[in-house]
Parts: sequence; structure tokens; C-alpha cells
Amino acid sequence: MFKNEILTSSLQERKQIVIDDVAALGYPYNEYDQGRKVGGYAAMAQFSKGDISTGLAYVNIHLDRNKDMFWGINVMEAYMKFKEYYTSELKNKVKAKMLSFNILNADGTALSGNTENQRLMYAAVGAVGAEEWPEYPVNYATIARSYLLSELPTITKQGYFEYDSPTYFIHHVGPLLFITEHLKDATLRNMAKLTLEWYFASIVGEWLHGYWVTSQARTYNAQQEPGYTLDESAVLLWMLFGDSRKPIYLSNETNLKFTTIPFAVAGYELPDIFKRIATARSTTYTHKERMSRNSNKPYKTSYITPNYAVFSQKDNRLAQNQLHRWGIKWVGDTYSDEPNTFFMKQHFSEPINLNPSNSEYWIGGTNMEEVLQDDGALIAVYNITNSKTWIDGPVSYNGIKATIEQDPFNRNGWVFFHTGKMLMAVRTAQPYVWPYDTESWKYGGYQRALRSDGAKNAVIVETAPLMDYAGGTCIRELDCFAEAVLTKTVVDFSGVNDTNPRVYYKGLTGKEMESYMPPHVKFRVQKSIMLIGLCWMIRGCIRIIMEINSIWFMIERDGPMISITGR
Repeated sequence: MFKNEILTSSLQERKQIVIDDVAALGYPYNEYDQGRKVGGYAAMAQFSKGDISTGLAYVNIHLDRNKDMFWGINVMEAYMKFKEYYTSELKNKVKAKMLSFNILNADGTALSGNTENQRLMYAAVGAVGAEEWPEYPVNYATIARSYLLSELPTITKQGYFEYDSPTYFIHHVGPLLFITEHLKDATLRNMAKLTLEWYFASIVGEWLHGYWVTSQARTYNAQQEPGYTLDESAVLLWMLFGDSRKPIYLSNETNLKFTTIPFAVAGYELPDIFKRIATARSTTYTHKERMSRNSNKPYKTSYITPNYAVFSQKDNRLAQNQLHRWGIKWVGDTYSDEPNTFFMKQHFSEPINLNPSNSEYWIGGTNMEEVLQDDGALIAVYNITNSKTWIDGPVSYNGIKATIEQDPFNRNGWVFFHTGKMLMAVRTAQPYVWPYDTESWKYGGYQRALRSDGAKNAVIVETAPLMDYAGGTCIRELDCFAEAVLTKTVVDFSGVNDTNPRVYYKGLTGKEMESYMPPHVKFRVQKSIMLIGLCWMIRGCIRIIMEINSIWFMIERDGPMISITGR
């Protein structure tokens, strides 16, 4: 289904598509220790379709896999949803397995798990298991409940470390759905439901016709295309929002769609307002939020138009091995328009090879990059202190309809791109090259890399809606855009080689941006006071995020205390 097609499927129809797809895949013997991670979801799909004998067979297979949090949560999800079909013998087998399933760390004082999503899974298993079986270990139940009572309000107040991860989002909301559906404790069940909806409230403003347009703490593929995707949450978001084509997974990654099954068979449904917010894209707006729980303390910005988005984060500039700081994404009408994204970055670790056809080439973000964004314009400054003294990023043949270079011989000027949906200008402080031409892309398209070498460097990106320059051929439209950029903008790279690199840019809108590294940012534009993002109340805490003259202010009230933080 393409963005420009009339949408005919309902949520229930999309749920059935997911159930049918997963059921057709059978038991996932090829996945993580022969189905350890998602075998229970395979059984749930069979039960949902009425094939009880196959579902029971899958449960028996899955119960004998290795035990970890993924195994535990989908054993319990299958059991609690469909235990009416379990024989007495099978119920006893599940009970024995779960009573011996250790959810605690080595010294038994806290939940096991190295990440937030893992601990949420263990906690959900412990809380529901304690209600289901009186013999459930008391220390498991006590620690699980205590964790949830502390963790859920913390999430809604500070965000989460693994924010906006296209892989791990589903492993945050999945345990919360499980608690919402099956826990009897009214207090915890309601807290889980509110936290579940908080998660979705935090992302619906960042959704653009099948693309999650935001900076991310944990992503394995920074290009994030629905076609040939590696994103485990992609099918879930398509199923819930339905305003884009159905994601396609690589042939060896089809099992990633299994984790959507609990949402496909759930009685609970998100309030309709979430879908309406996620799909209302007739006007341009800016979405801002902060995820202060992450050590980078990111201030996240997504500038979203009906056909493209520019996103970034300002942060503490810590290196993180799955961080994606900034990018530009435009809407593709068909899979043949992908990949349809642009970004540049300095490499976090040594690439597997020097060929961007490998998706892991662009994984992670370093501490040598500072980003500043204002609406559709963006500056990234680099002060590289290791041996990887270059920045580069993907330029798609499929997603780019026309290209004009200001200085194709010296390659030391603007490069203009026509994407079919928007116009984009890119300029690096140091000369650029096209080092990897016509390399095939692992995930279904073709692309080359734009690279610029230099330990001190910067890149400026300017964007504009196609309608501002529409008329004639792609080249004619791109020529008009290029003329506007060349005559109306001002670039000053004179400070890029300073000890603390500095870049100045006056964009098409007339706004002036200046970025230093280490970070020192100032705007020379007056703005009226504007309310940004969300205002919410959880257990007496009220948070409002405001922007005054482009300076962020966070006003928090927690009980009698009021704090104001500016950045």
C-alpha cells in the first residue's frame, strides 16, 4: 500500500493480515535457538486462526527452548491469552517452567536484564506469574512489583534510555500491554496502561506516512526503510496507524514481525486519537521532546512537513554505538523510491569494510559531532580526534531524481538534490568526493556515498518543499532552488579550522544560525513564546516544555516544588 493510494483497510483487517502472515510462517525453527524469542507468538497466531492442535504443538516445542526474558514473556503471553485450550498436563508443564524461571540477577536482589526493555519483560512475567500461581516465589513477585511501581512513573517523567528505537520500542510496549491485559492488580494495571499510552503519545507526532522521523538511541540501520526492513517495530506501527504500505522484511528476518502478534490478538486498543494524530499531516509543524533519562540528555527536534522531515538532537555529545543523531527523510510512493534518506556522520567504530552497501557501515554516533537545527535547516560540526577523519552518508539513486553540483570540478560548493517530494541542498566545509559510486545497497536499492575528509569539518543542509519551486522539469525546479540558495543564503566556514570549530549560516528563511564546538549556540532571531510538545500530569508531577526566543525551558512541578531549567 502506497502513501498516495486510498486506504481501504481497517485496523481489524490489518490485524488479521498480521495473524495470517505469522501463521503462514509456521514455527520459527531458524530464529534464535529454534524459536526461543518468538515461538510463543507463533502458537498465538495458530490459536487465533482456530488451529488449536498446531498451536499446542508449538507451545510444547517452545517450552523446551533456552530461558531468557524473551522466552519468558512470550510463554506467558501465549498461556494467559489462550490457556483455555491447554490441557491439564500442559498447564502443569507451563507452571513448572515458570516457577523455576529465575527473573533475578546473580545475587537475587534485583531483576535480571541489561537494558530497560529486558527488565520490563522480567517484571511483567513476575507480576502476572505471582497472581496466576500461589506457589510463585515471593521474592520474585515482591521485586517485580516494586520495580514496576518505581519504573513506570520514572518513564513518564524522564522518558527512557532506549528512546525511539525502531527495534526495541515493541519490547517496551509489549510487556506493558501484557500487564494491561492480564494483571488483576488494579493499581499496577492502570499504571501500565497509562505508561503504554505515554509511549505512543511520545511517538505519534514523529510518524510520517510509514517513516519514524526522529533521532534514535538504538538503531541498527540508520536508513530505516519500510522496504526490506530490519526494524522489529515496523509492522506494529503500520498495523496501528495504517497510512502507509506494509513493511517488507528481508527473507532471513521475517520472524521480526512475530512480536506484533500480542497487539494483533489483544482486546485492548489504543484510543483513536493516537491514530488521528499520527496520520494528520496536511500542515507543517515542529515536534520537540526531551528524553532526559538517557545519559546524552537529548533535546530532540523533528520538523515535519506533509512530504518530508528534518530531525536531529542536541545532546551531551556522548558516543553511543547505536545512536542516530540527525537525518532528512522524504516520503516514497513506492518501494522503488527507496532508499529515501540522507544524513552524514563520523564513524563510531571501524566499519566492517569501506563499502556503504553494508548497512552496519553507518551504525552509531560519536562524541565528535555537534548538531544545530532550526526548522528545515541544519548544521552539523565535527572535531575529529581519532584516525577516522571523514564524514559520509548515503545518496540514493532511487530516491534522488536529479542532482546539480555548484562546483563539480573542485567539489567545494553546494550539491543540490531533487527527491521528487522536496528539494535539498548540502554543503560541506571541506571538499567532498563520491567515493563509492554505483554500489548496490543490501536492502533493495542503489546508492552512492557523499564523503568529505578532514579532522575539522561541517555540513549544512537546507531544505524546501517542492511546491515553492514547482514548474517544469526536475532540472528546472532544481535550478530555481539552487539559484535561491546561492543568492539568499550566507555561509561562513572561516572558523571551521579553529580549536573549537565554528560555523555560521543564514538560511533561506533569513534566520541566522551559529554553532561552536564545544557547544556554544546562539540564535539571532526573535520568536514569540510557543508551547512545544506535551504537557502532562503523572502522580502530581506537571511538566511543560516551552521555547522562548529559541531557548528551551522546562518547567516542572512535583508536589510543592517548581523547577525551571533552560538550555
